[in-house]
Amino acid sequence: MSENRQFSRSQSESGQRGTYTAPLFSTTVLLNTPMSNGYSLLRLSCLPELFPQTTSTLCFIFIDKQLLAVMQVFPQQSAVEVLCLENARYQRGTEHKARFISIPIPTIETTAIPLFIAEDIYIGALVFFLQQQGLQRLRTTQSLCLLYTNQYFPFNQRPSLIHCPAMPHGVIGAMPLLDDWGIVSRLASEQELIGCYEGHISHLLRYYLNEQNKFSTDYRYHLYCIGSSELSQRVQQDLTLLTHPKVVTFTNLIPKELQQFQA
Repeated sequence: MSENRQFSRSQSESGQRGTYTAPLFSTTVLLNTPMSNGYSLLRLSCLPELFPQTTSTLCFIFIDKQLLAVMQVFPQQSAVEVLCLENARYQRGTEHKARFISIPIPTIETTAIPLFIAEDIYIGALVFFLQQQGLQRLRTTQSLCLLYTNQYFPFNQRPSLIHCPAMPHGVIGAMPLLDDWGIVSRLASEQELIGCYEGHISHLLRYYLNEQNKFSTDYRYHLYCIGSSELSQRVQQDLTLLTHPKVVTFTNLIPKELQQFQA
């Protein structure tokens, strides 16, 4: 990309990936579409040269001290859509200063069952990630998405139409979009939300994996985490408590460098 020289690059903890941060640019709110539970989907103008040039990239917009996950890009319209909670200031037509951040991500392994964990605003990043990886491919890999919130989700959960064994009784709530795509999802919240696991997502993950291992210890999983550093640490700690901890490989898709943008 001819504009690569404008980006700053910092190495992640693995030394193989990096975070690319563009200079400040002016963005205009093109649309502000209300979603569930106080969330909005913002469509923001964006410089075309900032768009990712590969299909293995997570993207974020840092605006007004908020880190917002890109859910979709529209190259022909020079725009991106981001998931936002505090949206009162983002009325249509208002202008703001922002930074575009992109994170190269690995291709999903084909030798293990992919599991994904995402929380709150980062759920938007998971949606973007899944579309890049190929929905049809994920449908045939027994993949599972586990979504977590301390409060409420940016969608109204509904009973899943896709059977998922090894889940606690009554945990049938799913993200409607993923269910429509044929991707299995289950939800956890500290609130008493109908159909959701009440508690931390790491506990639900551990329950699921231990139950699966009762049927067979031949399964191998690769867990991809998209969330805060606190979520990553909590999940990794709980993985050590598994009956068979060696069946899971862990990858945190959010490098340490992004923490400086996390409020």
